Amino acid sequence: ETLECLKHDLALAEKYNYIFAAKLVRGAYMEQERRLAQEHGYDDPINPDFDTTSQMYHTCLDEVLKSTVKRSPNQIRIMVASHNEDTIRYGIQKMKDYDIRRGSSIISFASL
Repeated sequence: ETLECLKHDLALAEKYNYIFAAKLVRGAYMEQERRLAQEHGYDDPINPDFDTTSQMYHTCLDEVLKSTVKRSPNQIRIMVASHNEDTIRYGIQKMKDYDIRRGSSIISFASL
């Protein structure tokens, strides 16, 4: 569901020509989300394990950076908010893959 929501938001930003900006985080509200799901009778939206969560996080980052190819790079902003070293390295590699220069306003990194 997360990836589909992200794709939808990216499509809206492109359609209505506004800047897409997001902060990618993982695990920030796990307990609250699980409690709300149980209280309101919907499926638990939290991934079952760390590896699945990391895979989803990386897939979402890929989706946002892929959008910089379709749109003007000035129309996309993403913050990789993670203290996970593998995720930071992944983000740096994706910068190289998409030819995003260090210091670019497209992507920033923050430790939680």
